Amino acid sequence: MTTPRHLVVAYDIPSDRRRTRLVRLLQRFLEPVHKSVFEGSLEAGKVDRLRSAVDRVIDRNEDTVRIFTVCRRCRVLTEVLGLDIEIQEDRGDIII
Repeated sequence: MTTPRHLVVAYDIPSDRRRTRLVRLLQRFLEPVHKSVFEGSLEAGKVDRLRSAVDRVIDRNEDTVRIFTVCRRCRVLTEVLGLDIEIQEDRGDIII
């Protein structure tokens, strides 16, 4: 088993339909922490599945999705001002 990667995913999608589809997809993998930001830890295989699924939802000519990997050291140094949302580790098997 590989070490989970901690991800932060942010998006900017002008289409309501595609944005709704993306949010539903991201909710199956990660925790929402902001209106357009999701966060959580995933095994490498799930990261690949997430990336592929996102690519099928978005329009690369209009949409932006950024997937950031946050190292353990940086994660510990992350500051949250205001309401903090508990982030669960890998959620187990996800079917796409």
